[in-house]
Amino acid sequence: MTRILPFAFSECGPLDKVTLAKGLEFIGEGAFFSSGLKRLDIPEGVKVIETGAFHQSQSLESISFPASLEYLGTYMLGFSEKLKTVTFAEGCRIDILDKDTFYSCTALKNVNIPESVRTLGQYAFAECKALTHLKLPDNLTTIMCYAFQNCPNLKELEIPASVTTIGTDVFDGCTALTLVVVKGSYAEQYAREQGLSYRTVSAPTPVPTATPAPKVKLSKCTATVKSQVYTGKALKPAITVKYGKVALKKGTDYTVTYAQNKAVGTATATLKGKGKYTGTKKVSFKILPPAVALSQLKAGVKSFSATWKKGTANTGYQLQYALKKNFSGAKTVKVAKARILKATVKALKSGKTYYVRVRAYKTVDKQNYYSAWSAVKRVKVK
Repeated sequence: MTRILPFAFSECGPLDKVTLAKGLEFIGEGAFFSSGLKRLDIPEGVKVIETGAFHQSQSLESISFPASLEYLGTYMLGFSEKLKTVTFAEGCRIDILDKDTFYSCTALKNVNIPESVRTLGQYAFAECKALTHLKLPDNLTTIMCYAFQNCPNLKELEIPASVTTIGTDVFDGCTALTLVVVKGSYAEQYAREQGLSYRTVSAPTPVPTATPAPKVKLSKCTATVKSQVYTGKALKPAITVKYGKVALKKGTDYTVTYAQNKAVGTATATLKGKGKYTGTKKVSFKILPPAVALSQLKAGVKSFSATWKKGTANTGYQLQYALKKNFSGAKTVKVAKARILKATVKALKSGKTYYVRVRAYKTVDKQNYYSAWSAVKRVKVK
């Protein structure tokens, strides 16, 4: 299993333990919202955890996130009032602890913020009343409004010189707090202007140079492309490529070449990384026969005959009929030659109206490729 879909275990109060197997990559929105989990170790391989996946987990005491994590949504653990310990594995790549990540986690004492984090969102640690110490990552740039609001036991917080933006009322209600700021930094200016308690330290020497972000392998991206309809020409459809929630741009992040993209069958697009993306990724798409039109239906005694227009690049046709508009319980007649453009259906119910449609198919390497269905016509048999 690679995905847990949104709200899968939402409000499962008696659920106090779950084991997540290796191979899992995605945990959907609200997946364990208000469940009874007490401890959770998220396995290596999980890349995306959507909004509020563990929101209001009021029995949860500890949770660990893997190094593979790339995206952590908003409202993640808010109101998890027994949560004491949060561990992010070294190498975790999330760049933001977003809005309300730990809002009102009143028992929270131990959390290591990944070095990849650049932004603390609104109310990220607000109302964390048991929090006394916290180390901010060295490359943090932004602390948004109310991020530490009403953390009365937070005693000392060192703000790195990399921080260039601090929102309003970030430390409102932090009555015991002394900020530690680098002399001459934006944080010192902010503390002075806001009338906050602070002390200054010298900038570390030598100042470490930022290492370039590692390149992302295209094999870790998702690529999707829609099926195409045969035109007789080489087809080069648009491809949607994403890394987590980030959409890649053709020409900037990758180039693409196509193969076997003219005839009906399965075509291949090969993506090659560019810029901060590296490696290759192949994605296949189907080329389907063009649709055919149903020309005429003629009623007979407990039967009807159907004719249709000749298709292009196809092996044969399928005629489908049913007593219901949604084709529930439909039956299908196969016409295995492209030159035959009619069929007669017998042994039907007298006086009943039948709904009829047709489509073409092409057999390539023992696999059938089907066109879209034609518009539906109806006929009342005698």
